[in-house]
Amino acid sequence: MAAVRARSRRGGFLLFAILWLTLLQPAAAEVRRQGYITLRDGVTLHYNLALPAGQGNFPTVFIYDPYEAGAAGNGPVTRPYVTSFWAEHGYAAIGVNIRGTGCSGGTFRAEDAPEWAQDGAEVVDWIAAQPWSNGSVGMFGISFTGTSQFAVAALASPHLKAIAPWQVFPDFYRDMAYPGGIYNSVFVTGWGLVSRPLLQSSGANAGALGDVQCLANILQSLVPNLAANVGVQMLLHPYRDDYWSRDPSTLLPAVRLPALGCVTWQDSTVTSRAADLFADDLMPDRSWLVANNGPHGGCAVAQDMLLRFYGRYLKGEANGWERTPRLTVHHEVPPQGDANIERWTAPGRPAWTTTHARFDGGVQPLRLRLQAGGRLDQEPAAKEEQVERYLYPSVSANTAYDWLGAFSRWGWPQLPGTTLSYTTPPLAQDAEFLGSGSADLWMSALATDMDVQLTLSEVRPDGQEMYIQNGWLRASHRRLDESRSTRLRPWHTHLSADAEALRPGEPVLLRIQMLPFNHVFRAGSSIRLAIDTPNLDHGARLVPSVNAVHLGGAHDSLLVLGWLPGARAGAPLPDCMAVKDQPCRADRAGVPDGSLRLSADRVQASGDSGGGALDPLLLILLLAALLRRQRRTVPFVGIPGALRRQV
Repeated sequence: MAAVRARSRRGGFLLFAILWLTLLQPAAAEVRRQGYITLRDGVTLHYNLALPAGQGNFPTVFIYDPYEAGAAGNGPVTRPYVTSFWAEHGYAAIGVNIRGTGCSGGTFRAEDAPEWAQDGAEVVDWIAAQPWSNGSVGMFGISFTGTSQFAVAALASPHLKAIAPWQVFPDFYRDMAYPGGIYNSVFVTGWGLVSRPLLQSSGANAGALGDVQCLANILQSLVPNLAANVGVQMLLHPYRDDYWSRDPSTLLPAVRLPALGCVTWQDSTVTSRAADLFADDLMPDRSWLVANNGPHGGCAVAQDMLLRFYGRYLKGEANGWERTPRLTVHHEVPPQGDANIERWTAPGRPAWTTTHARFDGGVQPLRLRLQAGGRLDQEPAAKEEQVERYLYPSVSANTAYDWLGAFSRWGWPQLPGTTLSYTTPPLAQDAEFLGSGSADLWMSALATDMDVQLTLSEVRPDGQEMYIQNGWLRASHRRLDESRSTRLRPWHTHLSADAEALRPGEPVLLRIQMLPFNHVFRAGSSIRLAIDTPNLDHGARLVPSVNAVHLGGAHDSLLVLGWLPGARAGAPLPDCMAVKDQPCRADRAGVPDGSLRLSADRVQASGDSGGGALDPLLLILLLAALLRRQRRTVPFVGIPGALRRQV
């Protein structure tokens, strides 16, 4: 009997130990599934699904792209997008590969957004019908994974509640392939001709080992995808013709969902142009934007902010999200950081953060005039015209990082005579600028066309020059769409019918967009604008020329920036290499003597082409002239010639 009791005690102890160890083990955070969704035309899309452990109906985060959204394991280039983050916070997460990518069937036509957007809308309805879904779907992603959200949101059913598109490029032509009308040769070639075939043909791309359907889809799409490859097709369409007429930007007017976006000012992959669309193309009362310095994949969006956004719109939480300011700007984010919400690396803590009720922050256009001898100031234009020249083409040292963010060109030597720079005297006060700018330059060339690169930088009191932003334009693409152009953002048509060659030696007005940025110049620093040949990432024209900038007289060249009067830096001047993707170099040109205290624009100069608005003082003078003519009973036959160009 004693032996039986001993065995019983040992058995009970063993059972207790097993139960204890089981309780000590962490519960599985998620349940993984893979499979295929069959579309209306029979094409199958591969998915990777992660569900929170346990029974229930969950809101779903939908991730949709041509990379590895549907991947279950590490691929040759990237890692899976569907991570444990979502399940840990009570969300199902599903990654789906766009048709013709990964293990999905069909042909990938990147420019045909309505086709793959309709597929995505079908996926939304499929998700809502699943037993694990509560019927509420949101989308999340960066780059193409962000851009795809606009297209799907335009066509999806009400099951899609909200989107979080970060670092996007819905206007394929202007945002990515041809910024300023200049072919973005390195990026488009690398993305189209290298990464696309590599991702498509990889078995590891979506856990294809043993998946017969995946292998069949890959083999079926290889040849059609070669014919539709963007690396080939975009090169064949240097103007914004019908090829671009179905890109995601054409669907933006139909997007009515709440959107939490992010841009990084120094994004050298797809630029920062998307900062403007949150005010111009989306519903401003249902959109929010976070912005910070940094590269592609460097959004400084707090996890708490994203979870509050999804909590409001996917879970119905009354968390006060609607009171969130429209624009959140993180200033001087450092390079160091930890793993972010998804596969990207988050930058470190910003030096300070500001918020704004409007996407433009309430900026005022501030004009700085290019003067002879490399001076930039607010003084009146010289009466006598002067011309300053530079050699073209050259190897530029005036950009920060290549499109992969692999190396900086900011410290490269600059060949003599290949760039022009214009610098203010040291500023008497801190000066913050936000959003797009416009360089309104009268330029000429000995050739019939030229490509122009702008570079904005800060020359600091410590003798270092810090990179801020770029802008580009091919001169033959200078025709503006006046309906979309503003004082701070020129909008070019890029139509073949509007292309106009230069007449050698004859000056023309080029309005060149300085891409959206934010920067606080400290008191004692100077603002610098440089003009030269586009960097090596762009397919710049190689026809030799001497290019010229015309100054003063009838050709008043200006830099117009969005100024936040009264704004001040929230931290001391940072160490020179302590700001992400804004490298420094020793100043090579020096700064003018004196000091510059910025002030609001006065009367608009006659050489200023403006954005179509009439200066208030000129309007008063015009009305006075009208009344005076009427009192004399002299017919008023039109606007006086001196004012006509201002209307």
